[in-house]
Amino acid sequence: MPRPAATIALIRNGPEGLETWMMRRVVGMAFASGAVVFPGGRVDDADADEAIAWHGNTPEALANRLGIEVSRARALVTAALRELFEEAGVLLTTPRPLGDVEPERRALETRNLRLSDWLAEKAYALDVSGIQPWARWVTPPTEPRRFDTWFFVVSMPSGVDARSASTEASSAGWIGACRSRSSSSRSCCS
Repeated sequence: MPRPAATIALIRNGPEGLETWMMRRVVGMAFASGAVVFPGGRVDDADADEAIAWHGNTPEALANRLGIEVSRARALVTAALRELFEEAGVLLTTPRPLGDVEPERRALETRNLRLSDWLAEKAYALDVSGIQPWARWVTPPTEPRRFDTWFFVVSMPSGVDARSASTEASSAGWIGACRSRSSSSRSCCS
């Protein structure tokens, strides 16, 4: 049975047009070794925690749009935003955090901190106002590791910087979303 997963395409208007944040996975990873991917990963049980506050949309509205149950929609979107923070250092909350949140990002990544506890302590709500469902992909039955992955898209908020924060990536950066393969422009994941 495929495990649930969520991936998020972080986009922005760059100097040459639309760009998206991409990461090259470390060679030797058990799944998608060396692949260029969006931030994302498997859904954790804690991602469905109803104590995690949301701002800008409701789990019910997203569930209706996706055609799935509310708890599943909550878990998928929360996982996508958690993975975006863990892997690209981009935390979408309201209010926005003041100061350095790197220690908390590391603690979340190593599962030494629960997202729901930290958000509640700081009175943060996940800002889901800009999240848009995009696609769904289930790995083929021939794959030894199977995932049922939901893809989302969100625009990069102003005043926030993405960075390569994950130990799962050997490189990361902005890449032109409409760049042709024949383009001589260098991408972050070349």
